[in-house]
Amino acid sequence: TMTATTICKKTGLNFSTCYRLAEALYINGFLFKDETDKTYSLGWKFMLMSNARNVAWERILNDIAPPYMTSLRNLYQENVSIYVQIERKRKCLIRIEGNQEVRNIVKQGSIADIHLGSPGKTLLAFLPPEEREKYTEVSDEFAAELDRVRDAGYCTTTAEKTPGVTSISAPIFNVDGHIIGALSLSGPTFRFVSKNFDEKISHVMQCAQQITSAI
Repeated sequence: TMTATTICKKTGLNFSTCYRLAEALYINGFLFKDETDKTYSLGWKFMLMSNARNVAWERILNDIAPPYMTSLRNLYQENVSIYVQIERKRKCLIRIEGNQEVRNIVKQGSIADIHLGSPGKTLLAFLPPEEREKYTEVSDEFAAELDRVRDAGYCTTTAEKTPGVTSISAPIFNVDGHIIGALSLSGPTFRFVSKNFDEKISHVMQCAQQITSAI
């Protein structure tokens, strides 16, 4: 990371020109700016042109998704998360905690097996079928389940990873139409499925589509 002053010294440009160019590169995604210490670093567009594509999409999701996730959380007061795939695992990339006193706890950054729970199944379901076998043992029954998720456009599971917890997940896609994340709404089963469950599914899918459109 560098401040605008440091970039000026290294490039020989005057400060106003350097700052104007740095801000233009930041606005267009070629630089990232830390608002806390006003430093610049390489942005997501440079990452997309390198082999750090996953890091780039994680940064993009962190920049774009939270307002949409917060709106979904406020609608139901339940936990909202985005998970990304890391080989045979899934990582909780972003977590917006629900406001209910009783809720399931998942730490941001935590890792879990990809084949358990609606987020992992969503991440697998929207991969090309020939890629699924790279990441998990796919039986005929499991492959059929993933196909059903893909056809439906969402996945729901109950007590699959954590006893007493139900979750709904839907895919988030990048500009190339490849899945980069799974948006998940989750809560204790006794409360989560008691009412408006179909409405919850619809709103999770809508929120995931809004994030995809923003990307």
